[in-house]
Amino acid sequence: MRVNRYIRKGKTDAAQEVLDTIQDKTDLISTLPDKLMLQVSIYMQQQKAELAALELEKALFKEITRVQMLLTKLIDAELASGNTESACKIAEKSSSMVDVFDMWEYNRYIASYQILEQKQNAAATLHLLEQMLEALTTHWSLTDSVLYHRMAPETKAIQSHELMPVLLNGLETDPQCAYLREHPKFREIIDKYKNK
Repeated sequence: MRVNRYIRKGKTDAAQEVLDTIQDKTDLISTLPDKLMLQVSIYMQQQKAELAALELEKALFKEITRVQMLLTKLIDAELASGNTESACKIAEKSSSMVDVFDMWEYNRYIASYQILEQKQNAAATLHLLEQMLEALTTHWSLTDSVLYHRMAPETKAIQSHELMPVLLNGLETDPQCAYLREHPKFREIIDKYKNK
């Protein structure tokens, strides 16, 4: 491929020119080269390691977020297929991603919540829900992450104070949460986090 040949020869301007004509595709069967990796190679050849690292951070964050969404949907599919055991194992894997990929603590609980919600075990769901709500009150910054610190200044921080009222309102009004509202601890938890 011409881009790789130009990069090897140190002709980064020519490589960039060719790279700019390549359409970025994420299709698994695409025969086009990965534009991001070629761009990173160009930056490295140009002695622009910081730019290369920034592009890689952004791509990693985007892909990890996508993987979490895919796992969430996979859990939904497993639950719909009656494969609760598989759904639980996938939820464990999803939860472990939080530590491995420096994700927001709130993400640790989302997959497990899906499973408990289907089982409609109010006590267990409320216990997990309290952990989720507490995670919403915990500060999380990309700046603190070795994986995403370069992209932090240009990334809008998650505003947990904006998410809290939306989540609490949903719990109080969503018909699927009616079983939770019947539990004596429900009101106590809602009131506790409405005031945070």
